[in-house]
Amino acid sequence: MLFGEEQKRIIEEHLYLDDLGELDGPTVNLELNKRQLRFMLQAVEHYGETMCPLEGKSEECALMLWTESQQTGAIQRDCGNRCGAWLGKLVSETIPGAFPARRRR
Repeated sequence: MLFGEEQKRIIEEHLYLDDLGELDGPTVNLELNKRQLRFMLQAVEHYGETMCPLEGKSEECALMLWTESQQTGAIQRDCGNRCGAWLGKLVSETIPGAFPARRRR
């Protein structure tokens, strides 16, 4: 089991999800070495390939929220923060400045 009962309780109490979303709410800065960051990126990529509701793989995702369709006005579930957008920014803007590139021979 990756998370113990106490850790699961903390996650549920502090990282609770509501249908209004909180994409502009509080944030946290993490310190990860490059091995940890690579693992996190691979985990999110794997989730996207195997579980993403936008790909028809699942019904649930922490980033899904209720929105109003701009075309029809209907209420719909949509991704409030597509993984490709924020991960793309992380990869293209943050990683090159934080970790030196491998020297090519």
